[in-house]
Amino acid sequence: MEIPFVHLDNLETVAEELDEVGLKLGACGPRFRVITACQGVSICNHGLGDTESLAKKIDERYYGRSGLPHKFKVGIAGCPNACIKPQENDLGFMGVAQPILDESNGAECISCGICEDVCPVKAIQLVDGKPQIDLTRCINDGKCINSCPTGSLRPEREGWTVFVGGKFGKHPQLGWVFDRFVSEEAVELVERILGAYCRLAHKRERLGELINRIGLEKFREAVQSEQV
Repeated sequence: MEIPFVHLDNLETVAEELDEVGLKLGACGPRFRVITACQGVSICNHGLGDTESLAKKIDERYYGRSGLPHKFKVGIAGCPNACIKPQENDLGFMGVAQPILDESNGAECISCGICEDVCPVKAIQLVDGKPQIDLTRCINDGKCINSCPTGSLRPEREGWTVFVGGKFGKHPQLGWVFDRFVSEEAVELVERILGAYCRLAHKRERLGELINRIGLEKFREAVQSEQV
């Protein structure tokens, strides 16, 4: 939200009044920028991750942090529809769920074929009446799980796919997959990535440009060795 035409002499007063209603001034320059997130599981029926909760945790800890080599943007999407474009941010999180057929708790597959029909990448085929999942093709969007009428398809693994080094603008590029099925350690991972970025990047070098220069594996090693 922008409030235009605020005179510099009134800026402090406006900031104080915004603070009274829980609003902060936006971050600009080489700082940790405003986090963008979709509605996630709280509203969207496609949502697999609690985007609001993760966004609030990251925002409370990092928003406005200065001393970075360049601006740093974070996008959080609740599912592989990726409405918030996590692949086009310095750091992106995307909610995912890996399906598995599990009839151990009395949930029996009835061979209805709905899971096969709803899979957008045709990663499921019924073989002898049971779904066979090709995990090399599966995009972990949870459609088969959410559509299963008996609950025999459930998530074997859930969490976030993490992207690093994306950006848009004059010279856009998609981020790399840094990790998959990240869960409780998501906020700590932000700290490690920021630490490695600040330690290795040149002034005014975006995270993606740093990774272009040193390579993804070297950056991953630097993140893993970062002390938190």
